[in-house]
Amino acid sequence: MTLNHVNLTVFDALETRLFLEKYFGLRGQEGGNRGFQVVYDDHNLVLTLIKGRAEEVKYPPTFHVDSSSHRNNTSMPSTRASRRMASTCRRRAGNTDRGRSTSRRRADS
Repeated sequence: MTLNHVNLTVFDALETRLFLEKYFGLRGQEGGNRGFQVVYDDHNLVLTLIKGRAEEVKYPPTFHVDSSSHRNNTSMPSTRASRRMASTCRRRAGNTDRGRSTSRRRADS
């Protein structure tokens, strides 16, 4: 089975497209705007990026994007930069959870 299409709701579709092009090598389709973008990978995956309102853009704290090939890629954002991006997304969505697992929060209590 092949995954052919994924849609992500984001705050800024253009900014997200540029990020995915830079760090994951995806190819953006010409056109679009900050509200709608389309990117492709080398295996014909179509990833649509659609702008949502803050109350609509809510991902679970464990949601992440990863590539097995990035482990040796020094151009990937640092862990600190990735955490800063995730924190910004949570603040924009009104979610103050820092992404810790439930078991971790219980241990900190």
